[in-house]
Amino acid sequence: MTRNISLTIEGKVYSITVSDDQKALLAAAAAGRAVLGLWDPEKPEEMPWGVPYLAEKGQETDRDLLERVVRRHAGLPWIIGEGRRLWLRELKEEDWIFIQEFSQERDCPPAFSNKEAFLSYIHSQYRFYEYGLWGVIHRQKDVLLGAAGIWDFKEGGLETGYWIRKPFRRQGYGQEAEEIVLDYAARHFQGPVWAAIREENLPSRRLAQKLGFVRKKTADLGKEGNIFLYQLPERTFTGQK
Repeated sequence: MTRNISLTIEGKVYSITVSDDQKALLAAAAAGRAVLGLWDPEKPEEMPWGVPYLAEKGQETDRDLLERVVRRHAGLPWIIGEGRRLWLRELKEEDWIFIQEFSQERDCPPAFSNKEAFLSYIHSQYRFYEYGLWGVIHRQKDVLLGAAGIWDFKEGGLETGYWIRKPFRRQGYGQEAEEIVLDYAARHFQGPVWAAIREENLPSRRLAQKLGFVRKKTADLGKEGNIFLYQLPERTFTGQK
């Protein structure tokens, strides 16, 4: 079965070829089209190979899945989720003009330390892991307020955090961004979510508790002070990506 499906994304029409036929998928990919391979769990030996995305038969009409495949193929950022005032999307090259504001902060993520690190991050992280640090966007103003996201925690599970630009702090954006992040984690991943917060960062500690995190451990960094480790109790998630 082979279908060519058209989707309109940000006002532009894109085409994606959905098929369980190996030759049709490779031909479409060679022609520069986005492709989604289909497979039957009862016939794993017939699973298509050489395509970036596969889905079980029956999922080919999932609009979110199709849009994500097309966005990745076209180099468009994935939309992670929406809240009352915000929406989260993958970061883009032009976001550096705002993201660089975090480069001098004490707990700046390595990906935000300089432009080269930032560009390397957005061009590898999303395609390989499909999660990471995402842009926090004001829905009405279409302004990047900061970043929030999830990444691997060294002791297992995921770690979350957020960075809001100074002009937009203390307005509840951090909480709304984290609610979107945690909802995404609950729908797509399994295992606990952690937050590492400096002892003196009382606003973030209060927010963690408000979101349901429980303080589990303390890491003594000597002259650097203490880091409190908070955990969101492990839940059973869908495991879907």
